[in-house]
Amino acid sequence: MRKVSEYKIEQYLRYPQTLSDEERTFISEEIKNSAEASKIYRFLKEYYEELDAIKSEKESVIPLEFKRQKQNPGVGSPVVLAAMSENSEKASLVTKATLVSERPKTVVRVLENKMDDTLQFHVHGEEPGTTERVIVSFQNPKLDLVTDEEGKLKQVRELSDIQWEEVSAVLRIPVFRFNMNKVNHGKLYSLRDVGGSEVKINQTKEEVTFVVKDQESSLSRILMVNKKSDEVILNRIDPEGTSFSFRGRMEAIFYFYK
Repeated sequence: MRKVSEYKIEQYLRYPQTLSDEERTFISEEIKNSAEASKIYRFLKEYYEELDAIKSEKESVIPLEFKRQKQNPGVGSPVVLAAMSENSEKASLVTKATLVSERPKTVVRVLENKMDDTLQFHVHGEEPGTTERVIVSFQNPKLDLVTDEEGKLKQVRELSDIQWEEVSAVLRIPVFRFNMNKVNHGKLYSLRDVGGSEVKINQTKEEVTFVVKDQESSLSRILMVNKKSDEVILNRIDPEGTSFSFRGRMEAIFYFYK
């Protein structure tokens, strides 16, 4: 007689989308009919509820404030950080602004590249996960800027006229992410974030759609990173469904933000 393992019960509880319909049905029946499986399920459920409650306390939307620089000799002069190539002139980057948050300790350095008049953003945080694919959201102008895995973003041109001393901005840290490594055409499954919001996922041959079921959910944005092409698409959540189009076999990471 087949017996369900603790690993499979945990998978059923946390990542049901990774199981087949047959596996989910079998595990569900085992939890109902087996005292041992039911005990394991209840233990894991309580454990992860406590863990999620702890995780949800971490700040995921961090207000940023402009930090005025102390006037020291040499401030404002270009700082050479890197060479563009062996035979080219070195790129001079000047600190344009520094945005900070005390809790958690986070610094966003804004650098101006004098070679092409573009801006670069470098996010530094003490806590793990506070720099990868984070969003710097500006209120005026309304603008979302997404960093790479290292908390960096280059070639920004939209903020040339901004008054940094008066800037209003927040840093959005992903609350959870979803890896889509295989195609499940026409399949509907769901996942939950650490705050308990349920997200339904419907995947077809040409697009994947996310629907946040909880109307009171604080989720506001979804980011898609195509692992094959490095394409990055950020969408605000639509209550009717947030869709991302693609062609061929899709391998992507989806990040969810408040």
